[in-house]
Amino acid sequence: MSTFAESRGFRLGILLIGLLFVAASLYSSVLAAGTTELSSSSDNTLTDGQVSIDIPISAVGDFDGYSVNSEASGITTALPEGVTAGSTSFTLSVLDTDSTAVDDPFSDSITITVNYNDSDVDAADGNPDRLSLYKYDADFDKWFELTTRLNIIDGSVSTKVTGSGSFSLGGKAAPAPSTPTPEATDVFKHPRWTPVHTAVPPTATPLPPEPGDVAPTSGLLVGLMIIALTLMSAGGYYIRQTKAVK
Repeated sequence: MSTFAESRGFRLGILLIGLLFVAASLYSSVLAAGTTELSSSSDNTLTDGQVSIDIPISAVGDFDGYSVNSEASGITTALPEGVTAGSTSFTLSVLDTDSTAVDDPFSDSITITVNYNDSDVDAADGNPDRLSLYKYDADFDKWFELTTRLNIIDGSVSTKVTGSGSFSLGGKAAPAPSTPTPEATDVFKHPRWTPVHTAVPPTATPLPPEPGDVAPTSGLLVGLMIIALTLMSAGGYYIRQTKAVK
């Protein structure tokens, strides 16, 4: 009986250890690489296998003897619309000899490299080319996309920055497919049933009179005709009377 109980307890112990290992591996995906002291005599690298921060000698400057610290990000602001958060989010800080955070930028660019996994690719709708690194701006309470380089062979993305802060990996959604415009189809026209369009000659439009001209109205023309007929009748009557007197 005791042997069975011990065997069962042993198996439960192994299971718990396995679960703790899995939990630790998941936590390390969002936890930074820890802390390392900066040196101006050699290049500096802070890494945990998921995130690598490379700080060249040229970037150390006045930070010689300081340390860089990376820890899980506590930013709750969501990434921009259409971007799904990936598995990695961390805050990078520069600490002086008193372990006080320094906001001054590095003397040169540093490189942040993040390894992505299958869940990150799923967040980018299956296309790692849509993965990007984002930096949080506390003044605007927004995440801004950084210029990100994809290394599909190593399965990583990287960016160059000059300052510390909070960073996150995100995948952009695929653009909505465009609706194609249907092509025009030829309509069959029966040779007998297709109407024939006859050209209609244009209607003449009377032109207005030139400046200085007088255009007689129809009433004036009728009046002139009546006067002309009256004069002609009077003239004929006068001629007949003259002949009669002779």
